[in-house]
Amino acid sequence: MAKSFDSDFYVTCATIIPVLFLAVAVQGRSYGSLLERSLAVAQDVRGDGWRQKLWPYIASRLLKFLAYTIWIAGGLGEGLALTVLYRSSATPDDRMMVYLATLVLVAAVATGPLSS
Repeated sequence: MAKSFDSDFYVTCATIIPVLFLAVAVQGRSYGSLLERSLAVAQDVRGDGWRQKLWPYIASRLLKFLAYTIWIAGGLGEGLALTVLYRSSATPDDRMMVYLATLVLVAAVATGPLSS
């Protein structure tokens, strides 16, 4: 851990994480689309055998996992960035978690136009 605390990274992330989350959840409709697709895929079962049901089940769970990952990245990243700023000290793990949460949200915003 560094002896001096550089807050610029955390201030920046604490500022852009809510903006990115709003862009994903409200404006881009990526978040809602993921949840809607997970339901649609789960209901698109053809045939009675377990093999016909396996792919829709896996695909719906994967889409739901991605949607929850976006939600968790927004909450965890913002909460951790604010906590580090409050404590005025950070560990390398704190920095990596905030960085990864920000990257998840950037990826979700960047892939939003692809889902249209």
